[in-house]
Amino acid sequence: MIARSGCHRNAGPGRTIRHIGARRDRAWGAAVGAFGGGHSLEFRMTSDVHSETSKTPALAAMYAGYAVGAVGIGLGFSKSSAVGALKPVMLLTVGVLGLVSFVRHVVFHRSDAARMGWDRGAPNNFQIEVGLANLAWGLLAFATVGWHWGVSAEASVALIFAFYLLGAFVLHVSAIYGGSEQRSGAAAWGPALATVVLAGIVGWFALAALAASHFKPFG
Repeated sequence: MIARSGCHRNAGPGRTIRHIGARRDRAWGAAVGAFGGGHSLEFRMTSDVHSETSKTPALAAMYAGYAVGAVGIGLGFSKSSAVGALKPVMLLTVGVLGLVSFVRHVVFHRSDAARMGWDRGAPNNFQIEVGLANLAWGLLAFATVGWHWGVSAEASVALIFAFYLLGAFVLHVSAIYGGSEQRSGAAAWGPALATVVLAGIVGWFALAALAASHFKPFG
């Protein structure tokens, strides 16, 4: 009995560490299985993190950006010339919306991740990259109009914005049909449809301004 106790006492720490490691590995394997086998858990949201993170700041920023963008589109349609119509679209729909989207993705990154269903409790490089892209064309939109860089510069930035949105729409649809989208129904399709509609409208304003100014390949 004494020998067995001594042996157990000497081997105890190592066995304990291995036991804890095995339990951790089993728990990790169970978590992976619960979320669909081979899918990465990097962007998955735990219920504990989700319960602590409010979606409200991100939702407020998103709706505010869309509202300002809609005002820009409305002002664009109110203009009599295609060249003049592009300016409010650039300032509000591309510029302000770009800056607000930057704030949503970077400043409110936890809230925005919770809104999309993959908050993991820490800044996500993908969100930061998207926010920086939003900031880039937002600032350039202000620069092209404020410093009078001309229709070609304005339309170029607008088309970059539109092509980006088209790509985002394709990713939205792929995620919905591929099963990786955490949201469902209107929560999933609403942002996707808003993205493609906005891309089409902004792209139309840009192409109309280029055509009116007779830039190649329009003239």
